Amino acid sequence: MLALKGLLSLQTPVLSSAGSADASDSHGPPLWQFRVKVNRWIIIGGILLIVGVSFRLIGDAKLREQRLFQAAGLTATAIVEAKSSRVPDRPQSAQSQHIQYLVSYRFTSDDGATVRGSDAIDRRTWQSIREGDPIQIVYLRDQPARSRPVANTAGTAPWIASVLGGALAAGGTLLLGYGLYDAKRRHRKNQQ
Repeated sequence: MLALKGLLSLQTPVLSSAGSADASDSHGPPLWQFRVKVNRWIIIGGILLIVGVSFRLIGDAKLREQRLFQAAGLTATAIVEAKSSRVPDRPQSAQSQHIQYLVSYRFTSDDGATVRGSDAIDRRTWQSIREGDPIQIVYLRDQPARSRPVANTAGTAPWIASVLGGALAAGGTLLLGYGLYDAKRRHRKNQQ
């Protein structure tokens, strides 16, 4: 009810023929004079924070998966069933630069079950194997369907994503904090 009364009390300024607002409006500045000002540091900080947190989450997820395969993974010899390559869905200009090399394989888990898997591998490994060749894979004992070739070590990419994400998130937080501080300081200055 109070909100409705507040909305009804707002009056649109009446413009005279000269284009100025009616001087009899005693409710404060006319609506057309309100401007939304957003501090650029808040925007930049918010964007950096979102990007940083995203990188950090992706890097941490890859690191957890890498640790899981190192701690609970079992190695087995798999037989290559098929290999293929494909160009991911990207703009035409980028298609010639990035090709995914895929390998499909089957192996026998420690409980005797035949399991099939597939994964992307690097070009050198893909070129060195043929269908029917053995390759080393690592799989999870409790979830044999989760497997990957031993050659697919994640390397430093998850660490880089995690550290870079943390740095971007920290920088974004600092800029966001500075932007909020600056906006509050300017607001106080304008009220004096």
